[in-house]
Amino acid sequence: MRCRHVGAIGLGLAMLFSSGAARADDLTAVVLSGESAAAGKRLAEARALIADKKWAEGLALLQALLDSSGSPLVALDARRAVPARRLAHAQIARLPPRVLEAYRQRAEPRARRWLARGVAERDPALLTKVVEEAFCTPSGEVALNLLGDLAFERGRFDEAEAW
Repeated sequence: MRCRHVGAIGLGLAMLFSSGAARADDLTAVVLSGESAAAGKRLAEARALIADKKWAEGLALLQALLDSSGSPLVALDARRAVPARRLAHAQIARLPPRVLEAYRQRAEPRARRWLARGVAERDPALLTKVVEEAFCTPSGEVALNLLGDLAFERGRFDEAEAW
């Protein structure tokens, strides 16, 4: 009697694992709502330009992604997609120090205006705009910390930690 149960369990596990493998193969065909192949292509173009030390052209593409409305998702692989905006900021953060400093000098005045309004109004939406559009600026760092403080004050500790 015990052997029958072991056999049934073995058959069930075999079916489970074989169907799981089939589902993993099917993931390559899955496209998430909000996923943008065009945004992925622009990020790849920007990376290529930056790799060729064409800083201005690469930054222009990244800035265009940051300035576009919303943040489309970009597939990293068959199982993961992330907002294009985050990938653009990550690419900017990896720039050589002198190029990053030039970017910050150009982006900071606008970010500082948003930050001043967000601080004066204690407006999480304006502070979020600073983080989403000017993450690699000094104002982006201040906005990020302030968003954490505001969430903490509201008792939203998980959100505060995330910021």
